[in-house]
Amino acid sequence: MFWKKHLTSHVNMLVKDGVDNFKRTLGHNYINFLNKSPASIHFKSQLDLWKIHGSTDVFQIDSDAPGSIGLKADLEHFNTAKIDDPDTWNVYQFLVSLMWEYTILIDEHKVLPRLLEPLYGNPLRIRRGPRLITQDLSHSVSEYSLIKSKTGIQDNIRVLEIGSGYGRLAHLYKFLGAKKYVMVDISPAIIVAQNYMHNIMPNLKYFDFRPIDNFESVQQEFEQADVCFMSADQISLLPDKYFDLAINVCSLMEMKMETIDYYLKQIGRTTTGYFYTKQWTHQNNLQDQIQLTKDDYPIPRDWTKLADRVDPAFARLFEQVWKIR
Repeated sequence: MFWKKHLTSHVNMLVKDGVDNFKRTLGHNYINFLNKSPASIHFKSQLDLWKIHGSTDVFQIDSDAPGSIGLKADLEHFNTAKIDDPDTWNVYQFLVSLMWEYTILIDEHKVLPRLLEPLYGNPLRIRRGPRLITQDLSHSVSEYSLIKSKTGIQDNIRVLEIGSGYGRLAHLYKFLGAKKYVMVDISPAIIVAQNYMHNIMPNLKYFDFRPIDNFESVQQEFEQADVCFMSADQISLLPDKYFDLAINVCSLMEMKMETIDYYLKQIGRTTTGYFYTKQWTHQNNLQDQIQLTKDDYPIPRDWTKLADRVDPAFARLFEQVWKIR
């Protein structure tokens, strides 16, 4: 029920406003949270971080009117305020600026000044001077910074992302020189991601999604590709001990326990390095009558926890980094 309802909503958004506007519709169902009130926990988290950096640059923002595109979701438990509502837009702009300033503070590797938000997908136009600033870039750099600081892993690595969304982390890691990035997701996300990466990084070699009977039949093309797109049921075809880093952001929490266990075992089989996870601290799946807490994930006992923190950007999320054996 949970996934059926979500996928129907996602398809409806793409049909209604088009893939060219997915950062204003579908993107708000991933990690780009739309808040309509300064009383939200997300906004309060950013105000707490403001006390750390204390920068007045958060007020130095400019923007274009968002227009009428951007109904967040047609789901009962999601905020359905339109982003062109003046109060919602003012809160959102200030939230993005607060997040951006904190990300500057923690960005030890100076990724943020080098990585630009692609215009494909029609992101909301919020600027700091001439620079477009976005919530998605802030999340990506924050996640990368935690992984880098806790593992010391180099950038020229092989990455597996399960539940890869539209490709925001794939964009970052390929920009920084990742050897290979494999994106595993369900439709329509995997199709949106494939279209996105082809548009923003057209010079890369791609292994596009297609039905696969066995890995040997596509191995040569797979090995030659910089970025690969695969469906969730194809993860079992991937080779053993192939990846240096596995990532899951906010999708394990939406699965049943047996499915979570399956994916963690696949990560353990395919990855020899590290696993980064970000999930709700408490997930209440009303449709499937499943409740999941931070301590419920069946992490293998021989993995070593390197990091465990509340997400600085949003206190309802936790982040962990694990060493795989």
